[in-house]
Amino acid sequence: MIVNAKITLTETNTKVVHTKLTNAAGVYEFPERQATLDQIAPIETLGGINTGNPWFSTASFAKAATNVQGSTGRNIWSGPNLYSLNAGLSRWIVLREQMKLQLRFETLNTTNTPQFGLPNAGFGSNFGFVTSTISSGTGVNGTGGGRVVQLGAKVIF
Repeated sequence: MIVNAKITLTETNTKVVHTKLTNAAGVYEFPERQATLDQIAPIETLGGINTGNPWFSTASFAKAATNVQGSTGRNIWSGPNLYSLNAGLSRWIVLREQMKLQLRFETLNTTNTPQFGLPNAGFGSNFGFVTSTISSGTGVNGTGGGRVVQLGAKVIF
């Protein structure tokens, strides 16, 4: 019997903190026109998930003056890490001299651990809160999604 396991620990991409800019008519401008915020204190990572539990200290930021870029730079903090445990079992069974059977049992995201998205970076009501999960699939389709169990059998003759 063969047992295998793969543990994946990945740091997420960092994200720039910004504010949404609107023009004089109150129309939202495109992301390339977003201004950064002023950093007024050191950023403390609190690690909270969901509304009411901020991921980072939101008091570390203030809105910059109108039409002025703030003092925050790129990649100043990181969001939640991604964790994944994939496991498998396989066994070869000899049926005849020239015939073998392989049985396989595999799981992806064995522990069914949620993969949380990045904290909201727009300066507003959900600023600093992680309110989403990454659910783009499992395995070759991306990171996230629920546990996947697959069974397989292969006959070689």
